Amino acid sequence: MSHTEGPLAYLTKLRGEANKSTARIHHRRSEAEVKAFIDEWMGKQLSPQLAADPAMRAMLEQLGTRAAANSREMHRVLDESLAGMQQKIERTVEARCKDLDPGFDRPVIGYLQTGQVNAMCLRVPDGSGHLVVYEDQMLHFRSLLSHLIAFALPVVGNAGTEAAQLHLSRAAVTERIEAEPAVVNRFLEIIAAYAIHGDLASGVSLQHLPQGYVLVSGMISNALDYFVLGHEYAHALLGHLWDTEPRKGMLPIDEEAQVLPWSWEQELAADELGMVLAVITGMEQDLMHPVYCYMGIELFFLATDIMDRAVALLETGAEGTRQLGSHPPGHLRIQRLREHLPQMFEQSPEHVEALRQTLGVADEQREVIRLLWERARPVLLEQHRDGQRPADRWRTIPNESEH
Repeated sequence: MSHTEGPLAYLTKLRGEANKSTARIHHRRSEAEVKAFIDEWMGKQLSPQLAADPAMRAMLEQLGTRAAANSREMHRVLDESLAGMQQKIERTVEARCKDLDPGFDRPVIGYLQTGQVNAMCLRVPDGSGHLVVYEDQMLHFRSLLSHLIAFALPVVGNAGTEAAQLHLSRAAVTERIEAEPAVVNRFLEIIAAYAIHGDLASGVSLQHLPQGYVLVSGMISNALDYFVLGHEYAHALLGHLWDTEPRKGMLPIDEEAQVLPWSWEQELAADELGMVLAVITGMEQDLMHPVYCYMGIELFFLATDIMDRAVALLETGAEGTRQLGSHPPGHLRIQRLREHLPQMFEQSPEHVEALRQTLGVADEQREVIRLLWERARPVLLEQHRDGQRPADRWRTIPNESEH
């Protein structure tokens, strides 16, 4: 191992190991991932007129095809997408965390196959820094789920416009899901593809939604990304990087990789600061409503919990017995964040109302996921009984909340 390797070179090396250790067809996966990225980018960044322009679409697809032909180019596309968000989080850190040590160790962040629906912090072997690896399918997974959530929530008016209103009642949510069987089928397709095949991009693409729903979906998925990044920066800001002994054998593609296993206390502390960074970044730099900022945060925990359940069910026939990586249970993390959330709102009428709306919509989002899982669970259980097992990419451990 070269002593001048550095975090970026180490990331490139790990990606090479991932390419050698998987039997997936990379060019096929990459083409679908690039297509998903283009669809999402057009929906969020272009005006409706430009997004509908065939010439604009053709140009972007040509660029995407060139990127898909080369795994390094594909990683560059994904890394550039993440880098833009990383810069926004860093601007928030610089502006809002002046009371913390300004000399904290800035992590280098990139995508990699991790075997978890999460990010993982690694210590570079030569001691030159830390690397945060973001699950390589997470970009696609959170896009698919945020699209589904946006479409499943009952809306009065044109979704994504100022005139639109979410219909906040359990009855309305249940009625919406029962009236749209495609929502349940779509949820099952996403979860099964990820859990069984470990590869969303081979057959699951972003669904085409009305423009308003795409706007809602884009804000939720951005908020989720901001939280994951804010959470990892919080570990650095709180001094966790050098307070934790690394452990080997936790990264499936490289048994020698030195992964930092956070304690529950460290994870919960990083959640609180990460939420602050994510919400402030979304509100101040993307002009997002706090409702969507917080929806993305809770969706991350709901998504992690669902994948824990799905993989455990396929592996053992019982949900709740296994989990993907070491982490506190999602319901505990959500509870702690909800206790901390009021501190982010000043005691004025508009902020109190914003908090009420935020928690109300988050409750309905959780109900959507609960109802969808309730309908998907029997299908996955039957697949387990038929001999179907989760993909090799997943590495589970006993459920820590049961001990």
